[in-house]
Amino acid sequence: MNTLKKYWLQITLLLLPFIYIALNWANLPSRIPMQWGLDGTVNKYSSSPYAILALPCINVFMFGLYFLLPKLDPKQRIADNMSTIKTIFTISIGLLTLIFFLQIYAISNPQFNMGLVGQMLLPILFLVLGNYLGKIRPNYFVGIRTPWTLEHEDVWVKTHRFTGYLWMVISIVVLLLFAFVPSSIFETIMIIYLAILIISPFVYSYMQSKKLHPSK
Repeated sequence: MNTLKKYWLQITLLLLPFIYIALNWANLPSRIPMQWGLDGTVNKYSSSPYAILALPCINVFMFGLYFLLPKLDPKQRIADNMSTIKTIFTISIGLLTLIFFLQIYAISNPQFNMGLVGQMLLPILFLVLGNYLGKIRPNYFVGIRTPWTLEHEDVWVKTHRFTGYLWMVISIVVLLLFAFVPSSIFETIMIIYLAILIISPFVYSYMQSKKLHPSK
């Protein structure tokens, strides 16, 4: 009962897709759209109706992982981060639940550009996550885990604060670009965006390690 009260929001987000599927299973199409292009056309279908369970099952896995992390951590570093991790997991579960219902809507409304909406959700996710990244303390499971952040706590702190700020700023820039640039170059923008998200923290943590610990 205490678990239900403490995690009522997460459990609700988990259950909503399964409830919808149970009530509407007979009305689901024989082919489930799984991937859309930026123009809204479906690029990939699944012939199995069970494919609709993919996102809800990923949510269940993430929720279970949240409870498993403290048991997997050999030094119990994760304990100081559980509040922030709970928020991050809740945001991720909420996003996947939203994508699920957008997928359902797109199935019934082919004119809905699911590809474009899906592309926009990614920078929104990193914009929100960037706000919490700087609050994560050193651990083995969640955060920017490079050899240099794991070796030095001060490098960890600086890297996460920098990366959180970077994620928020560049995500806002990308969302603004969506409003003003032609859709034909969205794919190029997203490739550059993802490259910056991934490479910058790695390079920054290395540079901070050399600056703060030059003898190592």
